[in-house]
Amino acid sequence: MNNVTEKVIQKIEAEKIKPASKSKFFLKRFILWFLILISVVLASLVMAVVFFLFTNLDWDIAGRFTPFKPLFIFLALPYFWLLLLAIFSFLVYRNYRHTKYGYRLKFGFLILIFFALSLLLGFFAYRLDLGHRLEKYISEKMSFYNHLDSSSIIWNSVDRGLLAGKIIEIKSESEVVISDLNGQTWHVILNEAVLKTTPSLGEKIKIIGQKTGDYEFLAKEIRPWCGCNKCLTATSSCGAGPVNKFCGSNCGH
Repeated sequence: MNNVTEKVIQKIEAEKIKPASKSKFFLKRFILWFLILISVVLASLVMAVVFFLFTNLDWDIAGRFTPFKPLFIFLALPYFWLLLLAIFSFLVYRNYRHTKYGYRLKFGFLILIFFALSLLLGFFAYRLDLGHRLEKYISEKMSFYNHLDSSSIIWNSVDRGLLAGKIIEIKSESEVVISDLNGQTWHVILNEAVLKTTPSLGEKIKIIGQKTGDYEFLAKEIRPWCGCNKCLTATSSCGAGPVNKFCGSNCGH
């Protein structure tokens, strides 16, 4: 018996180390796979939101930001949700590496499988309108979201003739008062506006027009927040979709 073996035996005896039970190993494996499953589910929901945001993207306003419209996509990318997707990807990779078979798949192939699974499950979640519901919930419950959400940043551009917010008062058929995405109050004149939604109290809307005074805005077009033409179904494109069965006639959030 060599010195190394003797030292190991002495350490085991001195510290009274005992073999780990099978139940402990089983629990560890269960926790790792459970975390992997949760990460995949959450990533799929994030992917559903990404699908929803791109489906409802207002491509027709791209010219207000850049003459080369394809560049608009870089401004419109949902970076907040893509960051969450990257975090969940890392968690899946890290936890999988600690499983019994973690050494078998290379990093690139593992991430490819993860994204393919997230895309597939995310598409089904999007079809069930879970992407819209989750994005709506985050927007309502987390005040910081408007400062990170690409759509909010795009529509918070008064100098480009774009304004968005929640209707807090209906003064008449030709004037409403909104609280914009920064909480500032605006008087919106509707005399010349094309209405793609019927303004109602509490609805969140998008407005195309121009600033005419201190916190006064002349609207040329009013859109619901979740689409160019009422709420969109999972099979429609922006500006051409019917009312979403989950939204009713007003889908603002």
